[in-house]
Amino acid sequence: WGEMDALQHVNNVVYFRYFETARLDYFNKINLLVNLQTSQIGPVLSETQCRYKLPVTYPDTLLVGSRVIDMQEDRITMEYQVLSKK
Repeated sequence: WGEMDALQHVNNVVYFRYFETARLDYFNKINLLVNLQTSQIGPVLSETQCRYKLPVTYPDTLLVGSRVIDMQEDRITMEYQVLSKK
Protein backbone atom coordinates (compact mmCIF):
# COMPACT_ATOMS: atom_id res chain seq x y z
CA TRP A 1 0.00 0.00 0.00
CA GLY A 2 2.35 2.71 -1.23
CA GLU A 3 -0.60 5.10 -1.43
CA MET A 4 -0.72 5.51 2.35
CA ASP A 5 0.57 8.51 4.26
CA ALA A 6 2.18 8.78 7.71
CA LEU A 7 -1.24 8.56 9.38
CA GLN A 8 -1.84 5.14 7.77
CA HIS A 9 -4.62 6.17 5.44
CA VAL A 10 -4.76 6.85 1.71
CA ASN A 11 -3.01 10.13 0.95
CA ASN A 12 -5.34 12.90 -0.22
CA VAL A 13 -3.51 13.29 -3.55
CA VAL A 14 -4.12 9.64 -4.44
CA TYR A 15 -7.87 10.18 -4.74
CA PHE A 16 -7.24 12.41 -7.74
CA ARG A 17 -5.39 9.52 -9.42
CA TYR A 18 -8.44 7.36 -8.76
CA PHE A 19 -10.61 10.06 -10.37
CA GLU A 20 -8.29 10.22 -13.38
CA THR A 21 -8.48 6.46 -13.87
CA ALA A 22 -12.27 6.53 -13.63
CA ARG A 23 -12.49 9.50 -16.01
CA LEU A 24 -10.30 7.86 -18.66
CA ASP A 25 -12.20 4.60 -18.32
CA TYR A 26 -15.46 6.50 -18.82
CA PHE A 27 -14.10 8.36 -21.86
CA ASN A 28 -12.88 5.09 -23.37
CA LYS A 29 -16.28 3.46 -22.84
CA ILE A 30 -18.01 6.27 -24.75
CA ASN A 31 -15.26 6.33 -27.43
CA LEU A 32 -14.34 9.94 -26.68
CA LEU A 33 -10.62 9.25 -27.04
CA VAL A 34 -10.79 7.16 -30.24
CA ASN A 35 -9.42 9.85 -32.56
CA LEU A 36 -7.19 11.56 -30.01
CA GLN A 37 -3.97 10.17 -31.50
CA THR A 38 -4.69 11.49 -34.98
CA SER A 39 -6.58 14.70 -34.21
CA GLN A 40 -4.54 15.83 -31.19
CA ILE A 41 -7.83 17.24 -29.85
CA GLY A 42 -9.23 15.98 -26.60
CA PRO A 43 -10.51 16.93 -23.19
CA VAL A 44 -8.40 19.14 -20.93
CA LEU A 45 -8.90 19.11 -17.18
CA SER A 46 -9.41 22.68 -15.97
CA GLU A 47 -10.65 22.28 -12.41
CA THR A 48 -10.99 19.60 -9.77
CA GLN A 49 -12.05 19.38 -6.15
CA CYS A 50 -12.74 16.72 -3.54
CA ARG A 51 -14.81 16.51 -0.38
CA TYR A 52 -13.33 13.94 1.97
CA LYS A 53 -15.85 12.24 4.25
CA LEU A 54 -13.93 9.37 5.87
CA PRO A 55 -10.35 8.13 5.65
CA VAL A 56 -9.56 4.93 3.76
CA THR A 57 -7.29 2.59 5.70
CA TYR A 58 -5.56 -0.69 4.91
CA PRO A 59 -6.84 -3.24 4.12
CA ASP A 60 -9.72 -2.15 1.92
CA THR A 61 -11.09 -2.44 -1.58
CA LEU A 62 -12.54 0.63 -3.25
CA LEU A 63 -15.13 1.09 -5.95
CA VAL A 64 -14.68 4.27 -7.97
CA GLY A 65 -17.44 5.56 -10.21
CA SER A 66 -17.78 8.53 -12.52
CA ARG A 67 -20.64 10.16 -14.36
CA VAL A 68 -21.37 13.26 -16.41
CA ILE A 69 -23.63 15.66 -14.54
CA ASP A 70 -23.55 18.55 -17.05
CA MET A 71 -22.51 18.91 -20.66
CA GLN A 72 -22.12 22.19 -22.51
CA GLU A 73 -20.54 23.16 -25.79
CA ASP A 74 -17.18 23.94 -24.21
CA ARG A 75 -17.15 21.80 -21.06
CA ILE A 76 -18.14 18.55 -19.41
CA THR A 77 -18.75 18.46 -15.66
CA MET A 78 -18.17 15.11 -14.05
CA GLU A 79 -18.81 13.70 -10.60
CA TYR A 80 -16.89 10.90 -8.91
CA GLN A 81 -17.72 8.65 -6.00
CA VAL A 82 -15.35 6.44 -4.05
CA LEU A 83 -16.97 3.68 -2.00
CA SER A 84 -15.26 1.45 0.53
CA LYS A 85 -16.14 -2.25 0.67
CA LYS A 86 -15.51 -2.21 4.44
